[in-house]
Amino acid sequence: MHKRYAKFEEYAKSANTYVAAATKATDRKEVLSLIGCAAVDYVRAGLSTDALAAVRNMKIHVEESGKGELQLLKVLKTIAELEKRDEELLAILERIVEIDPSDNDARFSLAYANSNHGHRDLALLHYLRIPYQERSSMVWNNLSRIIHDRCVVLARQASSAGLTVIFRSGVEGGLRLKFRAHRAAHAARVRGLGR
Repeated sequence: MHKRYAKFEEYAKSANTYVAAATKATDRKEVLSLIGCAAVDYVRAGLSTDALAAVRNMKIHVEESGKGELQLLKVLKTIAELEKRDEELLAILERIVEIDPSDNDARFSLAYANSNHGHRDLALLHYLRIPYQERSSMVWNNLSRIIHDRCVVLARQASSAGLTVIFRSGVEGGLRLKFRAHRAAHAARVRGLGR
């Protein structure tokens, strides 16, 4: 029934149905899941007080059992996305990745969010931590964009310092950057010509 309500954007009714189902559920994981769905639907309905109560209820279940933190965090992530609370979203994603380093979707979201906030080095770090064989085309695209932008910055810095930068591909698409003093290279060329 709750899915039908949500389909027609009757989120308050959907949330209330989830809460009613949670009171009848016996499995801890199911209870957390139902309360989490209710919290998200309360947010969608604009009922922030009810959403906060549902989240508090989830926190109580997690504290009592010592389990379910990841479920709680994923609900908080969805709520932060819906409410466009970017700083909170970054913190939640960091914690999700800390608990479950193999969650590549969360790691991608974290890298993407860091990139959008201008934290390009952190974004690069998280994109590179996604295993090579598990990188989607979106990961490769975003990774190449960050590396490209980084190379442009390094080349400009080197040029302004009178240096030449040589970029070479490294193992598994990484970069090895070598700086050579422009003046030293130029002097060697001049010496070679003078012979």
